[in-house]
Amino acid sequence: MGLVFLTARSQRDDRLSGLAAGADAYLVKPVDVDELDLILHRLLQRHALSTAAPVPQHGLDAVREPWTLQASRAQLLAPSGTTVRLTLTELQLLAELAARQGRPCKHVEMARAMGMLADEWDRHRLEVIVSRLRAKVERETGLTAPIRSVRGVGYAWDCGSAP
Repeated sequence: MGLVFLTARSQRDDRLSGLAAGADAYLVKPVDVDELDLILHRLLQRHALSTAAPVPQHGLDAVREPWTLQASRAQLLAPSGTTVRLTLTELQLLAELAARQGRPCKHVEMARAMGMLADEWDRHRLEVIVSRLRAKVERETGLTAPIRSVRGVGYAWDCGSAP
């Protein structure tokens, strides 16, 4: 596993301490995104060579296998076979998106599906729920969550095929 320090601490002693502690790279904010991308890509290549295991890919290059929402178990099954346990709110949100099979779901429709009344939901709250769910899925599976943003509308289920 590679280790990259991304910090605001820019003193020479801080950099040397970080590298001495085992960091493969020590980057000081603000970071050049292209440089960070190259460092991470190189670490993934090195890790793949040392373990002889396939490196999970993210983004547009990822293999598009279907995700499965297991509503009765409150789980999201990743293409890799990893399961993500869902809270009731997360399950309600994903069930509404999956039922539409890739068609966009408006913010207000998602709020309604999660049991929010018309006067108690707000767009920011929904975005926080989606953001946390995406982070949880990526943290537990190493894959990008099957939730696609639809600009000016809301979100859509994006799993490669029907749930």
